Amino acid sequence: MDAQLLADDFIETFKPDLNRYVVKDSSGNVKTVKYPLTKELMIRFFGDTSSCRLSFFVKGAYRNYIGLDIDDHNDCGGWEGNEPSDFLCKKFAYVKSVINQEPSLVFRSPRGIHVFWFLTESLPNLLIEELLKARLFEVEILPTRNHALAIPRPAEFLDSRLNPAIFLGYSKIVAYDPKDIFGEDCTPDAIKRKYKSEKTAGSKGGTNNGGLVPLKSLEEAEAKHLPIKNGQSNEAYKSLVALYVARGLNPGQIVERFKELVKNSPGYTGDLLSDIGNKVASSFRNLKGTMGTLEMGSLSALQGEPKIKKLIEEILDLEGLYSPKGAHMRDPHTIFLLNIISWMRAIDRIMGNPERAEYWGHLYPHTLQSYKQGKYYPLPYSKLKIWSGHYNEHLALLKEHGILEESPYGYSTSLKRCKHYRLTRDISSA
Repeated sequence: MDAQLLADDFIETFKPDLNRYVVKDSSGNVKTVKYPLTKELMIRFFGDTSSCRLSFFVKGAYRNYIGLDIDDHNDCGGWEGNEPSDFLCKKFAYVKSVINQEPSLVFRSPRGIHVFWFLTESLPNLLIEELLKARLFEVEILPTRNHALAIPRPAEFLDSRLNPAIFLGYSKIVAYDPKDIFGEDCTPDAIKRKYKSEKTAGSKGGTNNGGLVPLKSLEEAEAKHLPIKNGQSNEAYKSLVALYVARGLNPGQIVERFKELVKNSPGYTGDLLSDIGNKVASSFRNLKGTMGTLEMGSLSALQGEPKIKKLIEEILDLEGLYSPKGAHMRDPHTIFLLNIISWMRAIDRIMGNPERAEYWGHLYPHTLQSYKQGKYYPLPYSKLKIWSGHYNEHLALLKEHGILEESPYGYSTSLKRCKHYRLTRDISSA
C-alpha cells in the first residue's frame, strides 16, 4: 500500500492525537514533542528500519479499540531471532483466553507484541481500562491520553500465531460487539449497578465516589485545563485536586497526575509543582472532611441564636402553628426547620472554600451549578427521612407559605440529582 494511503488509513482507523507525539531514538532516548504529528513524519517512519520509534496518544475520552502491550521482560526480550519466546507465547495465549476473541491486529515490538481488538462502537476510555484491569495482569493498556504507544508498522505485522504476515491495511479488520468481549459489564445498566454498589460500599467504609458513572474520564476533565497557562494554574489545581480526591486517588497518584499535566503544558513556567507534595497532602486532608453532616453542628446552639429564634417564630406564626390546631406539629416542625438551616449553613461553608466546593460538586453532580445559579440547596431524601418520618408534610407547609422555593431544574434518578430548594429567608450567621 502506498505510504500516503497508509498514513491516511492509520489516522482514520486509530484517530490519534495529531497535536503531539513521542519519539524514541536509536540510543533509547525518549522525548514528548508538542508539535503536529504529520503525515510526512508517519511516511518516513513506515520506511524506517532502525530501532527508532514514533508513538501516538489517544485523542478524546472515547475509543473503539482495545490496545495491549504484551512484553517478555526475560533475557531474550520476547524474541529469539524471528521466533517468539515460549514465555511470550504463553502470555499471549493467556490474554486471548481472557478476551475470548482473536485479535484484529498484531504487530511485533522490540520486547514482545502490540495487540488490538476493534469494537463496533466506542466506549469511554475509563470504562475500557477499568474492565481490562479487573481481568488482566502484567499487561499494559495502551495507548491512553497520557501514555503513548508506537505506531504499528506494516513491516512488523503478524498473524494470530505470531508469524510474519502480509499487511492489507489498518481498516481491513474484524470488529467485535463490545458485549462479545466484556459481556454485560459494558452495558449502561451494568455500569449503573456497579457504581451504585460501590456507592453503598463507600457508605459502609469503602471507597465512595458519590455514585459517579465513569462516562467522563479523568483525562477528559484534565483536557479542559490543558495546556496549563501561566496565571491560570491555581484554578486548574483547585478543580482537579477536588476531582482526584472524589475519584479515590491517593496523594501520590495525584502528585504524579499534576506532574504529567505540567509536562504536557509547553511554555508553562509557573510554580504549580512547587512543594506539590505538601500542597496535595494538605488538600487531601481538607477534602476528606467535607461531608455536610459532620459540619452541621448543634441544633440547640443554633436555636439559641437570637436571629434564628426570631426567624423560626415568624415562620411558625405565618404557618399558623401557634394555634391550638397546629400545636401538635409545632415542635417537630421546629426541629425540621433547624435541620434545614443547619444543613444549608454547612453547604454555605463548603461553597465558601473554592477547593471544597469543587469536591462537593464532583460528589453530588449538579449541586455546585444549582448553588451558583440561584443558591439552591440539595435536600436529599436520605437526609429528609432522618430529620422526620413525615418530611413531606413539613416540606408542603414550607412551600405553601413561600418559605422554600423549589429549583426549576427538577430531579433525576438516572443523573443522581435530588431536588434542590432555596430558602427565602436570611439564615446567615451573625
